[in-house]
Amino acid sequence: MKKIRLLIIVSLIALAITSCKEDEEVVTTNINAKWNVSATTSPYKSFEFTESGNYLVTTNAGTKSTDQDIYIFGSYSAVAQTLTLKDFGTIEINELTSNNVSFTLKLDSASADPIEITATKADEMDSDTKTNLLCRSWDMYKINGKTAEETSAEATVFFSKAGTYFIEFKYPDEIHESGMALWKWSDSNQTKFCYSWGETITCDENNQVEVVEVTQSSLKLQQIFSSEEGGDDEYDVYELTLADNNKSASVNTTIINQNSGLNKTGFLYRQKK
Repeated sequence: MKKIRLLIIVSLIALAITSCKEDEEVVTTNINAKWNVSATTSPYKSFEFTESGNYLVTTNAGTKSTDQDIYIFGSYSAVAQTLTLKDFGTIEINELTSNNVSFTLKLDSASADPIEITATKADEMDSDTKTNLLCRSWDMYKINGKTAEETSAEATVFFSKAGTYFIEFKYPDEIHESGMALWKWSDSNQTKFCYSWGETITCDENNQVEVVEVTQSSLKLQQIFSSEEGGDDEYDVYELTLADNNKSASVNTTIINQNSGLNKTGFLYRQKK
């Protein structure tokens, strides 16, 4: 009888310990958002994660004279409290609430010391069917009926509920320049969105893109360019397919100073003067 009682007590203690460990685990599904780093001295400005398995890290590597942002874009996976950012590093989440996160970042570089990060969640637009469908990563498939390869515009396009719009060209050049911008719906029916390559966004007739169709696997967009000389309007039609989440990390630079010499033309292109 004593042995049975002892066995019961030991079992209860083990169960209690297991329950405590389970209570301490972080639900990493809540990480899918944009997180603005709290410390201004941190080498990082923000971390953004999507439900489709991509991450976008913006650094503070720029200088005041050029006002550059360097960002890293790739895919990630989550197991328990660990996020593995492909070709970049791992994140061990220490605490995660609805509006705040703290974690330890360990870069893949063997010589890099772990970095402690605290961040707050950025404001998001309301979650609904069309927004959820759009806010994923997409691969450019066709432009005006021609394949992206034919037009030298092979690219990955990324939208988030925090209003981030990001495009990365496979073969960037002076015309096809990767960059990060802002976006938001321009009408209540969500038939169009507007964008801005600056630090603020205001919708007008020159920066709107029509969402012709968006499904679980495809996206079709159209942008109209009004003629300034009374001629016929021109338009571009973009067809995109859902991107996979097995993307290796890539490092890109965006000049965000509005006087930097960039002539930002259209939803797709950030063309230098």
